[in-house]
Amino acid sequence: MAKYGRSPDDLKIMPGVFPVVGRTETEAQEKFEALQSQIDPVVGLGLLANHSGGFDFSRFPLDGPVPDLPETDGGKSRRVLLIDLAKRENLTIRQLYLRIAGARGHWQ
Repeated sequence: MAKYGRSPDDLKIMPGVFPVVGRTETEAQEKFEALQSQIDPVVGLGLLANHSGGFDFSRFPLDGPVPDLPETDGGKSRRVLLIDLAKRENLTIRQLYLRIAGARGHWQ
């Protein structure tokens, strides 16, 4: 910060956070699940397509495994993050789009 003529206290880092508040953790979880249930599959699949170089997930069962994606000339980092997350946590296509739609990659 000194290099730019600024005080170290001028630097603020705000991590991405998607808070859902309740009187109890159970109530907050119920609210979050209610929000998630409103995500239309068409929207979720569109989000996955946008983050995967245009791959058409609609050809596969929503509650089936995330298929291997072919290589693309488009952006690769988000695609790799999605596939790694799906494999690491054994997510279905639906679970994967719910994961990214609810918080858009932010801490929940």
